Amino acid sequence: MKMRTALLVFSICVIKIDLLDAQTKTAGCQNLQSGIFYNYPKREVNSSYSIFIRQGNIQKEVAMPAGDTSVWEVKWKNDCNYSLTYLYGEGPFATIANGYKNKIIVDVKITESTDDYYTFETTASKKNHSSAISDTIWLKQQPSKLHQGNFKDASFPGGDEAWAQYLSDNLATYKKLGKSKKEGTCLVAFTVDVDGSVSNVKALTMRGSKIEKYSVEIIKNSPKWIPGTIDGQLGKVYKIQPVTFVIDDQE
Repeated sequence: MKMRTALLVFSICVIKIDLLDAQTKTAGCQNLQSGIFYNYPKREVNSSYSIFIRQGNIQKEVAMPAGDTSVWEVKWKNDCNYSLTYLYGEGPFATIANGYKNKIIVDVKITESTDDYYTFETTASKKNHSSAISDTIWLKQQPSKLHQGNFKDASFPGGDEAWAQYLSDNLATYKKLGKSKKEGTCLVAFTVDVDGSVSNVKALTMRGSKIEKYSVEIIKNSPKWIPGTIDGQLGKVYKIQPVTFVIDDQE
């Protein structure tokens, strides 16, 4: 007789799941069709950045730390070229975009792909206006790009292994989540404040689900971190943590 049991999985630096695995593969445009990616504006360094969550034919863009979102339909023309069609969103951009009678379409050309990042050029069209930009998308978080000066990232006491153990111990308490028979990854954003406490915890995906509820709760209950510094002065640091819930069949 088969029983449904819950296996809870987390990842610290590399996201090892089927749908969000662009970080684990050899560089190449064909490996960028799904994954979690990070964009840091070229303008003067500040605390704003964007997360791209690309799965199948949908791309969700989240502007951090505010959390404003926009959702786009993705159509791949070939391995290195695709188009984005705006669907809907929440926040200042959505307020503007939702006012256009015609859809906003962005053509994207990937110009270089490496194990750490890829570069792209875009041409966006709306009504009778078009604009072109180029930028870099990173396959892993780059917190140092958010701060001027000598930056030291916030860290969990005991390092990544201790953080992994904390997540593992707490995830194990939520095996009852398996009764929902749902799987997925909740991407949780949070801030490590100057006193090491965790604040501004919010789910970027899986909203309204039990997975979101438990993932946010785990991060909120985190012990204090060792705060980050900028030129030797304490500063706030923004973090992203994927929490993955998987249901396995076992005898």
